[in-house]
Amino acid sequence: MKPVIRDPERPVKPATPWLTFLQEYRKGHPSAGMETMTAASKEWKAMPDGRKTKFIEPYEAEKKIYEEKMKVYTESGKKDAWNRDPDRPKAPASAYIRFAQEFRTKNPGLKMTESSKKAGAGWKELKAEEKQRFEEAYKAEKEKYDKDFEAYKASGKEDAWKAKVGITAVQEKKGQKKAKALERAKMIKAKEKTLKEKAKAKMEKAKQAEKAAQLKEKAKVKMEKAKQAKKAAQLKEKETAKEAKAKLAAETLKQRAKAAREKLKGKSAGTSKQARA
Repeated sequence: MKPVIRDPERPVKPATPWLTFLQEYRKGHPSAGMETMTAASKEWKAMPDGRKTKFIEPYEAEKKIYEEKMKVYTESGKKDAWNRDPDRPKAPASAYIRFAQEFRTKNPGLKMTESSKKAGAGWKELKAEEKQRFEEAYKAEKEKYDKDFEAYKASGKEDAWKAKVGITAVQEKKGQKKAKALERAKMIKAKEKTLKEKAKAKMEKAKQAEKAAQLKEKAKVKMEKAKQAKKAAQLKEKETAKEAKAKLAAETLKQRAKAAREKLKGKSAGTSKQARA
C-alpha cells in the first residue's frame, strides 16, 4: 500500500469532543487496551449534554478557525497543487465510466446512488457491439494518454512538481526515517544473533560437560567393576591355594597313615617269625 504523504502546510483538523474526552479519560486511567476504550465509550454515552459542553465548545471554536484556514489554503491553489500536478496528463475515463456519465445525462432526475446502481445493471446487459462505441473511445484516448504521460515523465516535470510542493522533502525524510529504522532493526537482529550464538555455545559447552561427566562416571563404574573382579579373582585364588594346601595336607596325612600301617604290618610280621622260631 502506497504511504499517504500529507502537505505540511495543510491545516490540521481539531480533535473531536469524543477524542478530547478520551485523551482526558486515559490520563486518569493509565491502563491500556480495549477495556479502557470500552469504559470511556460507555461513560461518554451516559454523560449528560451539560457536561459534554466543556469538550464541545472548544471544538466548535477550533473548527471555525480550521475551516477559515482550510478555505484560504484551498483558494490559494495549494490543495490542488499538492494533490495533483496541473501539467500531469489526465487518465481517460474507462468505457464503463463513459457509459455511466451518458446514462446520468439521459436520466437527470435519478439520485447519484440510484443512477450508479441502474447504470451498473445496464452495463451488464449491454450487448458487445453496443459496448464497442465506449471501448473504442477509451482506447483512442488511452493511446494518446500513454504517449503524453511518457513525455511528461521524461520532461522531469513530475520531479520538479514534487520538489516544489514539498513531497520530495517529505519522501526523503520518510526514507531517512525508514533507513534508520532498518538499520536499527538490523542491529537488533545482529545482537539477537550474537546472543543466540552465545546461548548455543553455552548449551553446547554444558552438553559437552555433561557428556564428559557421563564418560567419567562410566569409567569410574568400569574401574570399580574391574577392581571388584580383581578382588574376586584374588579371593578365588586364595581359596584355590587354601584348597590345594588342604588337599596336600590331607594327602600327606594319608601317606603318613599308610606308612604307619606299613610299618606296623612289618613289625607284626617280624614278631610272628620270632615266635615261630
